[in-house]
Amino acid sequence: MTRKLLVLAAAILVAATAFAADKPQTMCPIRNKPIDKTKYVDYQGQRVYFCSGSCAAKFKADPEPVFAKFAKEGIVPENVQKTDPVCGMKVNDKSVKADWKGRRLLFCSDNCKDTFLKDPSKHVKALDEKPATKS
Repeated sequence: MTRKLLVLAAAILVAATAFAADKPQTMCPIRNKPIDKTKYVDYQGQRVYFCSGSCAAKFKADPEPVFAKFAKEGIVPENVQKTDPVCGMKVNDKSVKADWKGRRLLFCSDNCKDTFLKDPSKHVKALDEKPATKS
């Protein structure tokens, strides 16, 4: 009986953690003030909001610490991605996704997702470089 309760408690904790991990961005990652939805930068398919234009400029100079903070805090930035980073196809379905270093990325298929996860650094750069080539 005790073992069943421990397993149930562990399952509830895992489920609660999974739900808590998808927090929307509400605070500026630079100054920790409320965001202004008119101040944002789209980077690698992610829309990152700020409290001011100067914070956006700091992000542009070095975006990785912001994404690391998002990953640590379970914040999922708004996804504005248009293309699959592996094959370049338009991404219409949001069900095939992967989280990587504070980003939530979308894929056209599980095959492209698996290819991405083998070498994410290679493919994530394509989000800034490739327009959609196919639909």
